[in-house]
Amino acid sequence: MPVNAPAGPTPLIRMTGCQLPGLDAEDLRIDADLALEDGFTVRGQVKLARARIGGLLSLAGAILDNPGATALDAARLTADHHLCLGHGFTARGEVHLAGARINGDLVLAGARISNPGGTALAADQSEHLTQTCVPIRDQVMLRTGPAPIDRRRARVAPPFSAESPPIRRQQ
Repeated sequence: MPVNAPAGPTPLIRMTGCQLPGLDAEDLRIDADLALEDGFTVRGQVKLARARIGGLLSLAGAILDNPGATALDAARLTADHHLCLGHGFTARGEVHLAGARINGDLVLAGARISNPGGTALAADQSEHLTQTCVPIRDQVMLRTGPAPIDRRRARVAPPFSAESPPIRRQQ
């Protein structure tokens, strides 16, 4: 049974090192940061669909394990600052950001996202993910199963510098 987040407006939520069977925080309204980090572990789904985060949303160092299904559902999420899915963030299962609006940077440096045979990262119709410069400081490795990457729908925003390592596909 997943843990349910509070229904009304909340000033701040910080959950570090927690181990949960799931987290249902759909439609969450929070005035400041939501920190699910540093060993925060879910064996199931984290639901943040339609949530409104007034500050930073950080899953740095979090582990989400829901292979073959959605690990993080953040469809139509709004974050007024950055979305940090880096610094040791690990997801086995889809990270779903379709329709999300991120008003800061999307940080993926040091992230491991996999979903063998399915979509690992979906960000269709998301705002600001391709409108702002997101520096790539580490290598971004896209692991795919039998399905190829759809290059017509995948976009990474320029500009790139000579210091940025290449994006590569790994089998």
